[in-house]
Amino acid sequence: MISSLSCFGQNLELYLSKAELLEKQGKKDSAIAVLASGMASLPLDSTYKLYVKHGYISMSIQKNEAAEKYFKKALDIKPSLPSAYAALGYLYMNVGKFELALQNFNKAFGFGDKTELLIFCRGHTYWDLKICDSATMAMNQTIAMNLQHENGNYLRGRISAYLGKHNEALQDYAIGLQLVPLSKQAEVYGYRGISLFELKKYAEAYADLEMSTKGGMKRPEIVSCYEKVKKELGKK
Repeated sequence: MISSLSCFGQNLELYLSKAELLEKQGKKDSAIAVLASGMASLPLDSTYKLYVKHGYISMSIQKNEAAEKYFKKALDIKPSLPSAYAALGYLYMNVGKFELALQNFNKAFGFGDKTELLIFCRGHTYWDLKICDSATMAMNQTIAMNLQHENGNYLRGRISAYLGKHNEALQDYAIGLQLVPLSKQAEVYGYRGISLFELKKYAEAYADLEMSTKGGMKRPEIVSCYEKVKKELGKK
């Protein structure tokens, strides 16, 4: 592999494009070999993108410790660029280290990453930490950037419901049901059912919660609410 790349010389983009092509073909080990060759061949201060890409591929194959190492190495090379901070944020978010995720998302944002993805994920992390005002603000920004964002309205509804604003939550859930993937609709129905139950709209709550549980949703709060609404309506 290394000998076949000798013609790449000092061209960073050739290493990246070759690795990305191999990754798309499902040849992730070969993609990693290309990136490693570039890291060995190029001057260290030009390898930032290679380390970031290596980290993402490692993360995609569940090698999270390796991914963390490569993202941090990228930061050692170029500490004022946002992409490695964002990458660490996504990594920590995926493994439930929300405070670390937020720290890195904030750094990426401060260094200029104002993308829809980062704003949404930072908002989701605020929600995971129950910092609700900041989470709502981030969802508002996400929706303003993309009215068709598949999770923005749904998550804003969850935040509103957590704060006891169930009527506001219902508005967002209604929009969210039109936008989320089919695989997530049972989840949205379940949480909309909980809000309807809290508003004492038992028949509507029952319909949503039944839809949710029949769709495979087994989260304890949804199952518990389903049992409560059945009791209210005298159903077995």
